[in-house]
Amino acid sequence: MLIIFFLIILFSFLGFLTGILTGMLPGLHVNNIALILLSLSSVFISFFSFFKSCGISADVVLLLLCVFIVSNSISHTFHDFLPSTFLGAPDEDTALSVLPAHSLLLSGDGFSAVIYSAIGSYGAVVVCFLLLFPVRFVIGSPLFFYDALHEIMFFVLIFFSILLIFIE
Repeated sequence: MLIIFFLIILFSFLGFLTGILTGMLPGLHVNNIALILLSLSSVFISFFSFFKSCGISADVVLLLLCVFIVSNSISHTFHDFLPSTFLGAPDEDTALSVLPAHSLLLSGDGFSAVIYSAIGSYGAVVVCFLLLFPVRFVIGSPLFFYDALHEIMFFVLIFFSILLIFIE
């Protein structure tokens, strides 16, 4: 059981490092990494099948891949703002038509834009963790709202699709 905990920490750290890579390189995205991992998941399961004596089953391998993808996506949201701020800087005429970070960059406050983005990303992570348990109680036990909504989900999705079309 302890080896699984260390593997979760290891895959979380590797996902964090990969998130830095995907955030800093324009054109490389978390979805690319997730697709590659999905296509190679059977290879990972067969590789870790040698460690069945340690309690590593196919479910644990899939959990490790999920931990990798989640930590990759969280790290990506923190780091993808850097190249979009500093590498995609427009000239003075088009600065107001693109990201607000570019107007801060042109006024000499590019690092402030990065700090504001990091604070916003951190706030989003904190709010998501705070909403995790209340949403779980509404969707699952004790309210089981998902089971009631599952029966009419088709109509709910059609309603929201029509609503979005009319709003646009």
